[in-house]
Amino acid sequence: MKEITKYQGKNVLVIGFGISGLNAAHLLVKLGAHVTANDMKTPQDPAVVAGLEDDGIEVITGSNPLSLADRDFAVVVKNPGIPYDNPLVAKFVEKGTPIITEAELGWEIFAGHLVSVTGSNGKTTTTTLTQLMLAKSSTHNVKYAGNIGVSFSKVAEELGPEDTLVTELSSFQLLGAPTIHPHIAIITNIFLTIWTTTKPGKITLMLS
Repeated sequence: MKEITKYQGKNVLVIGFGISGLNAAHLLVKLGAHVTANDMKTPQDPAVVAGLEDDGIEVITGSNPLSLADRDFAVVVKNPGIPYDNPLVAKFVEKGTPIITEAELGWEIFAGHLVSVTGSNGKTTTTTLTQLMLAKSSTHNVKYAGNIGVSFSKVAEELGPEDTLVTELSSFQLLGAPTIHPHIAIITNIFLTIWTTTKPGKITLMLS
């Protein structure tokens, strides 16, 4: 794991728990940030909230209060599944607050060799097979993470400069990861989804 200082003393908001959000929140504390964690739902397991609070994290659940946008956050770490037109996220977009995903945070601390897989179909299979093949031929650790049920930042914490991480990354993760620069990038295939909006004459294009 790289030792970085960019989050030291900074106020950071994590929106959306899940595996990636929870790991991002705890990692940011280790990096010296003052973290607030928010989720639309209240976790059924009280240990989730207790674990965050034990780490000194301010926890707000049950809604995405717009009042959070009035606070001075240096960075917002957003769950990839939360759209940018979410009212709270949209407020931060209007303010110009940097909005990243947990994948960006994972890349910032990762010290080893990165292989990233993206595309519309076949990402998980390609990621899994690539990790297995590399692990067979390497004397160092080769792990997988990302949009495959394993937090990118969590695994990145555990690997050293000689290790390799194979990541499955969706377009939604990459949208909030502007500095990711893998050593090897794999694109399986791309489908273009087109749908119309309620505004006449306007269409939205999304790579999926």
